[in-house]
Amino acid sequence: MTVETDAKRDASLARWQKIRDQGPLRFILLRGVLGWGVPTALLWCGLMTVFTEREFLPLLIAALIGFPVCGLIWGGAMWFIAERKFGPPAR
Repeated sequence: MTVETDAKRDASLARWQKIRDQGPLRFILLRGVLGWGVPTALLWCGLMTVFTEREFLPLLIAALIGFPVCGLIWGGAMWFIAERKFGPPAR
């Protein structure tokens, strides 16, 4: 590995350590539900309203339930993947 690659890995590990210290629940809610689920729901709802003749409110209700639930799954998967990538917490 080059010095630059090692520096990037160290920076990534330090960033992950800060995130890890805040806990999985915060990560999953902020990154999964609020960072992925809600924006994706709004985008999907807007696109479906524009490109189909479906009503906005039922789409919005379904999207704001379904996509955040998927965001929980996505956030949990990302937490698990990062934990495997970076290994156990430094003590």
